[in-house]
Amino acid sequence: MNDTEPRGVHFEVDKGHFAEVIGINPESNAWHETCERLNLSSAQRIFFALERSLDLHTSIFKPGEIIAREGQEVDDSHIIMNGYVTVSQKSGKEFRVGSGGVFGLAEGVMDLHHAYTVVADGMVTTSVISMSKVHRELPRIHKGLQGIERCTMMRILNGAGVSKETTQ
Repeated sequence: MNDTEPRGVHFEVDKGHFAEVIGINPESNAWHETCERLNLSSAQRIFFALERSLDLHTSIFKPGEIIAREGQEVDDSHIIMNGYVTVSQKSGKEFRVGSGGVFGLAEGVMDLHHAYTVVADGMVTTSVISMSKVHRELPRIHKGLQGIERCTMMRILNGAGVSKETTQ
């Protein structure tokens, strides 16, 4: 498979409306009005906003390159901007993910190791979230929101077959 074949993709953000939101500040009323008018999903809204973020740096991976390895410490979380990756676990679970897929964030926030091995199927571009920056910012978040965030992250990880006890 190459990076232009979407066959068998488990998750991918529909970028069909990207041209209509490019250049609009995601913090503006125009952004919210445009997103509502286009009936964009939350995944699309987040993806389009993050795609233009100056706070994230870009990484490019070649076909077959390992982006994350199951069991390794999470230093960075990746958001797939372009291309496709194969995501797998030693348990035999395997699937493909395209633009908008995020990996390493839930594990990094919860101080766990990577739950999956992620390999570039073709040329892949990601936006990178530094986990050290996330950990510096988390204490500033309201305590109630921190609790919601931790519950959400554990739900994501439990769905992936990961528990805090089995990864450390």
